[in-house]
Amino acid sequence: MTNIRQSLNLTAQGTIAALALGTLVTATHAQTIGPDLVNSSLNDVAMNGTSADGTITGYSCGNVTCNRGDMNLDTSPNTSVRPIVGMNMYRFVPGTLNAFQQLGQGWGKWVALPINGSHASCGGDCNGGGVGNMPPNCADLYSSGFNSPGGMCPRSQVNVTLGTLAGGRGSNTGEASISTRVQVPTSAVTTQLLGVVYFFETVDSLPADATYVRPGQTVAVNAMNNATSQQININPATKQATLVGGSGAGGAQLLPAIARWAELDDDVVLVTADHDDTPNPNASFPNTFIRSRYYLAGKATDLGGGSWHYEYNVYNLNSDRAADTLRIPFPSSATLSGVSFHHPRSHSGEPFTNEAWTAVRSGSELVFATEKFDTNPNANAIRWGTMYSFGFTTNVAPDQGSLTLELFKPGSTASIQASGMTVPGTPACLADVTDDGGVTIDDLLEYLDRFNAGTINADLDGDEGVTIDDLLLYLEHFSAGC
Repeated sequence: MTNIRQSLNLTAQGTIAALALGTLVTATHAQTIGPDLVNSSLNDVAMNGTSADGTITGYSCGNVTCNRGDMNLDTSPNTSVRPIVGMNMYRFVPGTLNAFQQLGQGWGKWVALPINGSHASCGGDCNGGGVGNMPPNCADLYSSGFNSPGGMCPRSQVNVTLGTLAGGRGSNTGEASISTRVQVPTSAVTTQLLGVVYFFETVDSLPADATYVRPGQTVAVNAMNNATSQQININPATKQATLVGGSGAGGAQLLPAIARWAELDDDVVLVTADHDDTPNPNASFPNTFIRSRYYLAGKATDLGGGSWHYEYNVYNLNSDRAADTLRIPFPSSATLSGVSFHHPRSHSGEPFTNEAWTAVRSGSELVFATEKFDTNPNANAIRWGTMYSFGFTTNVAPDQGSLTLELFKPGSTASIQASGMTVPGTPACLADVTDDGGVTIDDLLEYLDRFNAGTINADLDGDEGVTIDDLLLYLEHFSAGC
């Protein structure tokens, strides 16, 4: 895993993108890169319609897909070899928590015949190339108007690790105005707090990009820069969206939107966690593997009165195996309240469920989980190009530790670790409510005042209520001296 927090403070976009890829990538292209598919920028964002009941609004975007590598990119026009572009929308809400969540996701754009042209965001002039062959610096530019429901494919048919598509276009369900679009709650765009920030994101997929292994390496990494995000503005009256910085390269970064949370909030810690266990099917690179990457971000907010709120986001860039469990270190004596879970909903005929994850205390961990693959292959796992959010409040101050992410589909790697994260630390002395390092009659009197007032910091057992059980628990700790 790689902590990329410092890289987000750099001003050179190329350096930021390079650092985000990990140690195998250099910003100067000193080594052979190979074919490297990226969505170098967004072209436009469109509001496509609102559901009949007014609760869901659909969006789509136009993209500039290009080859930023140094070898030709195979975009052969057949069913399984097509650039696929997934689309997402996110929102940052400033305030006490500075929350960042994915509002919605859409189906994948099934690119028909990429047309080679030149574009400033692709690094230079396009020289030559024909159908099924995209040379370095060549671009395929199209607007959101090309993303009609009939031209989209279900995400469930994409193996993003390999870059392949198992099906085709269409076969969608639902209201025509929002079907396959990036579906977001209408209230999220029409009711806006001061300082709210929106981002649109795309995630690309193609076999030639996903499976290429650079000279001297044993793991394919060219898909690590396949997510691009750009800030957008949304008019709350009309729900129409516009790109901040305009179309082209303005404002776009070769980083997923989760990285923008760390840009907007200095307290956010952002790391990457990888698993390299997918055998590479490309015969040109025998005995090699493909890297799959997750981004994990988290922070702790001091609510005062001895309470802390923890917020985590987990983003799956390109792991077909998906993730079904998040394990967070959590002291057995800590209180627990305000548990939250948020995810972008699957729709338009996708087979995946939208069941909320459960949160269970297990030993010294807090475990968020959905169903296992053996129980339900269509469970609500964290699949490619999606970000899930988890939160809770406790009486334990933060420390540094590791999160564990368990993978959903079978494979040789059962789980991966994300180190350097903000996690609940060692609990403070429960009886020392005055926080002066000792347990005296003053602590007892202070707790009795809180108990009589029914304040949240008197809820010691984490059941979100102040009852006689809390008083008995405090007296037990007071008698024990801590």
